[in-house]
Amino acid sequence: MNERLILVTNDDGYNARGLAAAIEVARTFGHVYVVAPETAQSGMSQAITMHNPLYLRRVRQDPDVEVYAFSGTPVDCVKMAFDYL
Repeated sequence: MNERLILVTNDDGYNARGLAAAIEVARTFGHVYVVAPETAQSGMSQAITMHNPLYLRRVRQDPDVEVYAFSGTPVDCVKMAFDYL
């Protein structure tokens, strides 16, 4: 059976406590990829980055969880995950 791939993101940043809780729940269902903003991006849920370079940094890698910090907005995080991870 194929393993489920689960994307988790937020707008509070990769260090947020709520994100950690979501990761723990999601990992019971499959392999979790987390791509979240490096800094809090509250109120930026529909914004995209147009003119600044974007950087992706892996901050954690476990057998069933990979966490990446991304320099963009929450929408940029989702696009990065679907297009490149």
